[in-house]
Amino acid sequence: MDGNRFSLQKLNNNNYLTWKFKVELLLIREDLWRCVDPGVKKAGESNDAWIALDAKAQATIGLLIEDNQHGLIRAAPTAKAAWIAIQNHHQKATLIKSFAFEADLR
Repeated sequence: MDGNRFSLQKLNNNNYLTWKFKVELLLIREDLWRCVDPGVKKAGESNDAWIALDAKAQATIGLLIEDNQHGLIRAAPTAKAAWIAIQNHHQKATLIKSFAFEADLR
């Protein structure tokens, strides 16, 4: 495998925690994570440079989700907003699944 090429499973309704971890690592590797956390441009950075970087981060996130997840981020104006929209949706679903699992154990 080429050191610059790798495969990530796209986000679906069953793999949020693994997807989140791997995509965060990818965004860090590509110096795009700062578009998500803290989600603000560095002092002295031009608006054009920030907009281009944020667009690249948004595209990376969007390309790593299944088609049925696109509705979550379609209206997100920034990479941070897209990340939060995905997080809000899937953390809620993960919590519900966890409660259901615990109820089944009782």
